[in-house]
Amino acid sequence: MNEGEQMVLEQNSFIKFNLPDEEPARYRRPFLEPGESCRPICLVGSGYDERN
Repeated sequence: MNEGEQMVLEQNSFIKFNLPDEEPARYRRPFLEPGESCRPICLVGSGYDERN
């Protein structure tokens, strides 16, 4: 796991720093718990294309 993945998966940094508290809870809800639930954020950030 690289440093970026660790920040997203273990520290939940993307949600904490990129979605302000004012954002609707529905956007935050799937990613509240650190761990594999945040994997989609890593995939989007890496340019991953699941069609390939």
